[in-house]
Amino acid sequence: MRILKNIIPVLPLLMLVSCSETAPEEEAVQQLSFSQKAMSYPKSLEDKMEYFPKKDNYAIDSLRLTQMWSHLPGDGTMLTPKQVRELSGKMNRDDLTTPNQYYLNDFHKISALKQSGKYQQYVDSLDIGMVRDVNCFAIGRMEFSDSLAIMIWQLRYNSYEACPAFEGMNVIGSLIVGGEVKRSIQLAAYETSADAPVSSETYQLMRIIDGKILERREHVRVMEMEEMVEDSHRIHLNHITTQGYIKL
Repeated sequence: MRILKNIIPVLPLLMLVSCSETAPEEEAVQQLSFSQKAMSYPKSLEDKMEYFPKKDNYAIDSLRLTQMWSHLPGDGTMLTPKQVRELSGKMNRDDLTTPNQYYLNDFHKISALKQSGKYQQYVDSLDIGMVRDVNCFAIGRMEFSDSLAIMIWQLRYNSYEACPAFEGMNVIGSLIVGGEVKRSIQLAAYETSADAPVSSETYQLMRIIDGKILERREHVRVMEMEEMVEDSHRIHLNHITTQGYIKL
């Protein structure tokens, strides 16, 4: 069965969420403003900085997510296994981010097979439900001060082309503090899957509120034949701090 590629619908405008009380672990939170000063980054990524262009007030709405899904990044933006290990070494522990570890494991396995010339042998041995390919690409960066930034990169994956089949794109934000990766979190995502007669579409949008609050909006739709059996959404909020992404 062919994977569905539905056009991502535009979500209704969401009300801004404010928070008047601050938990003790959030005392380190400060108002962040976009920096004009030089920012240091991990040495393993220095040769890729031209592919991480600076993006002030970056957000991923439904239109941008659709555009990202429809256009494969250029070869120059592709990240090496070493660079991905640097960016993904400290993944955030939340239900949106944690599943990326499975695809990261497949990325390193498949990268090694490609390097050794054994990838085609791997493809020929694939069975239903197995991951066919995974690649990672640079997208851009946001700088909040001369010591804090978010490097944005993309993980794309697809499975063997028979039910159950799936493919998707996860956008990761690696928090850089003092030139080192402090924590990485899934910023946005899009995935389609099919296992007849059921098909599903999951997407996640993001924006930054007041220069310090990361808002992620998750939407899940599941169809069985022509009937909608699930249509749900959730909002996830995190403070962006020098200590990491603190859940609200």
